[in-house]
Amino acid sequence: MNLLTKILVVLGALLAVVLAALSMAFAANAATIRASVDAERSMRMASQSELDLERTKNQGEISTRKAAQDAAQSEATRLATEINSLQAERKTLLAEVRDARLNAERFRNQAAGKDQVVQTSTKLVDTLTGEVTTLRDKTISTAKREAEMTERLSELEAQNQVLTQNVRALQEQLAETRTAMERSAGQTLASGTSAASGAAAAVASGFEAAGPLVTGRVRTITRAENGEDLAFITVGGSSGLKVGQRLSIVRDGKFVASLVLTVVDASESAGRIDRLGRSVDVLANDLVLSRVN
Repeated sequence: MNLLTKILVVLGALLAVVLAALSMAFAANAATIRASVDAERSMRMASQSELDLERTKNQGEISTRKAAQDAAQSEATRLATEINSLQAERKTLLAEVRDARLNAERFRNQAAGKDQVVQTSTKLVDTLTGEVTTLRDKTISTAKREAEMTERLSELEAQNQVLTQNVRALQEQLAETRTAMERSAGQTLASGTSAASGAAAAVASGFEAAGPLVTGRVRTITRAENGEDLAFITVGGSSGLKVGQRLSIVRDGKFVASLVLTVVDASESAGRIDRLGRSVDVLANDLVLSRVN
């Protein structure tokens, strides 16, 4: 009986030792698991904060582009109204010229055979001739002003087209960024960290800071030794351009290609033509619009 008791006591002691070891191992594993869960929760919160920050930044950029587009459209409307007014004034001046010529002809007919009347008519004709000359000068000035307004309106329409394309590109980039961040939030800790970093890098490389608008023209196009196409433009550092800045090349109100500046002088610049994977030609005298970084 004593021997059985001793055996049971020994077995109890061994069981207690085993249970104690198991309890210690379980406690250590629970602490490790809890630390891992807390770390993952912190990473997910950081990713969500970064996503919110990027969304706010993108919304502000879209609002700025929308305001610029509205301003360009308002300016185009104002210029169209001014052109209509100039055209109406031109018609009025032409009518006055016709009336003056008719009056001169009438006076000439009345002066036939009468010396005094002839002298008076001559004076009137001289006066009317001066008025006709003045009206002709006004007509020429009006036509020149109309041509200038028409060219300005074309440039504003081109700027409006570029702004519309930029807003559309920003909206597409925002949607792609949101999709990438939502996909990365559901992955494991390691893959989630990599996806969030990749998405942030993509957003950072896809946007350009807006700045004062500089307008120029393509002067010549040449090819570099490395095979890249280069374009020389008629504006430079005195207008605020900088090396590395990306410009937009526009023709007939449509976006053609981008131009990345590599050399900037005071009054002219040169850069690499980026066709963005499309088969298009850049021509001399194409319009160049800048968005300063």
